[in-house]
Amino acid sequence: MCEFLSFAVDKKGQIYASNLSGHYGIEEAWNLKPGEYREAEWTNDTEKSLTVRVEEGEEENFYRALILGTWPARIELIQHILGKNRWRGGWLNLRGCTFPEGFKMPESVGEWLDLSGCTLPEGFKMPESVGGSLNLRGCTLPEGFKMPKCKNIVR
Repeated sequence: MCEFLSFAVDKKGQIYASNLSGHYGIEEAWNLKPGEYREAEWTNDTEKSLTVRVEEGEEENFYRALILGTWPARIELIQHILGKNRWRGGWLNLRGCTFPEGFKMPESVGEWLDLSGCTLPEGFKMPESVGGSLNLRGCTLPEGFKMPKCKNIVR
């Protein structure tokens, strides 16, 4: 489970994200205009916790169906965002996640990667380097975990 997932969705079901823990920077990073997207949060691993901020006269369930029809579990949406490079920003916040076997991190994670409180499965592959800081405070690391190159590691 991750503590939080923030992203934006458009009427076609396209997903946009910045650092995954807030909406700040999504519009600018993706050159979106107001009204082209809706902000969404998925705050725990239940479908009920998926909320979409809709405009007056819109149905939230329209957007929920777009999202849940493609990614029925929050970790699947996170994997899509990371695997298809659907996030932008200088840092990536995945604190509190329990990653499934085979979960793939992107090759580049920016200047800051927060994995505090995470449980990493056996064979979890980290990128070779993190541009700045890596937060592993409270993280359960698998045996043989290879520490990436970075300027600062918090443990």
